[in-house]
Amino acid sequence: GEPMVIHSNKAMDFFYMEDLYRLIVYFMREKNPPAEVNCSYQDKRTLYDIARQINRFCGASVPIVSESDKISEPYMGKSNLPSIDIVGFDCALIEMINKLRIEHEYHLQHSHTDIRPSV
Repeated sequence: GEPMVIHSNKAMDFFYMEDLYRLIVYFMREKNPPAEVNCSYQDKRTLYDIARQINRFCGASVPIVSESDKISEPYMGKSNLPSIDIVGFDCALIEMINKLRIEHEYHLQHSHTDIRPSV
């Protein structure tokens, strides 16, 4: 397959929508929620780290090409999430990979038609 190309390797925040939903529910139910919360996980990862995780979770060895050896300015906040049950980055990445696999399989099986059944 095609290599994963990283134009600018940097630490970035990604936050899973399911975790955002759980945080919103927490705020709706909590009597005294914090005034401010950063939607950010404790563990920080660079884009290169994430590409390696994708390879590992997929059991693949797709080449990872970084256009620069230096790590660019990070784009992330400081995690201050309340103690709630969250999916977290690793499990969220696995869930997304599994959803993409299902979508890919569907496309392969139904490539002869443009009509997709509603779910």
